[in-house]
Amino acid sequence: MLSMQKWVCLLAVFVICAPSAYAESPAFFSMPDSAVIFATYDEVRIVTPNGAETIKPPAEVGANHGYFAYPSISPRGDLIAWGFATGVQEKRARFTLGVYSLAERKWKTHGDFGDIGNPVFSPDGSKIAFVAEQQNKRDLLIFDVANEVITNAPYLNGIPQRTAALRSWSPDGKRFAIEIQQGEKKLVAVLDISTGNVQALGEGFNPSWSPNGEWIAYFDPAGAKCLVVHPDGTGSKVVKKVSQLLISYRRFGWGGPVWSPDSRQMLLSEMKGDGDYIDVVLLDLANGRETKKVRNTLPVFGWARWHR
Repeated sequence: MLSMQKWVCLLAVFVICAPSAYAESPAFFSMPDSAVIFATYDEVRIVTPNGAETIKPPAEVGANHGYFAYPSISPRGDLIAWGFATGVQEKRARFTLGVYSLAERKWKTHGDFGDIGNPVFSPDGSKIAFVAEQQNKRDLLIFDVANEVITNAPYLNGIPQRTAALRSWSPDGKRFAIEIQQGEKKLVAVLDISTGNVQALGEGFNPSWSPNGEWIAYFDPAGAKCLVVHPDGTGSKVVKKVSQLLISYRRFGWGGPVWSPDSRQMLLSEMKGDGDYIDVVLLDLANGRETKKVRNTLPVFGWARWHR
């Protein structure tokens, strides 16, 4: 695995050298009226049928101070949520929740945290959940988009004390797909918001709930397989494998499986070799057909319907 410093340098090279991958954006989609987001440490790129837009955080803190929380796009494709650094105090970075309006083309920032994790939109786009460090402890927080108010979730029991643990909100708005640590194993699990109860589903990482609620997709511990499982833990199956031969070593990583809005397809980021290059692959779940959509590009993190 590459060091953090090498990733920062590498992704900076991507930004400079790979704009052509986005020039063909109208042909990128297998569905009309879609918005897809890619990201690096210090920028998000959104691709719509109209083309591509690069979005920088409002504060310039050198490649986000080497920290990367996964960005998220709202179900309507009109907002982007992202946790990023706003400055450095006493040699420690400070972080905020940023919400970017594509219509207004501007950020609004909320909160001041010692660390921040992956923000995830609720199914109706009215809330954003994230884990953040405040007053030397980590809390599960809920941001109300309309009222711009942050509140603590009523239960934190069972959710790991890591900002990166939260991955995906269930379509019924009652549960989260999360990662938990059990000894040396990393497990994907379901957290019930109202009770704090946790149900482990399998060993792996980066779980992502399908928009229709039927499946949770995730990667196996080696990053060699993409699996899906029903939220009750039944029906587990592998939907895609990657080559792990020495001459063509690949693995999954970064933002996890990215579901299409209709739950029929996925976008997957495949890291090649030591991770120097990333291909984005489209997987059709009905027939297993794979299509390389973009080569040697940035990892993909979100797919939503796009509304003009």
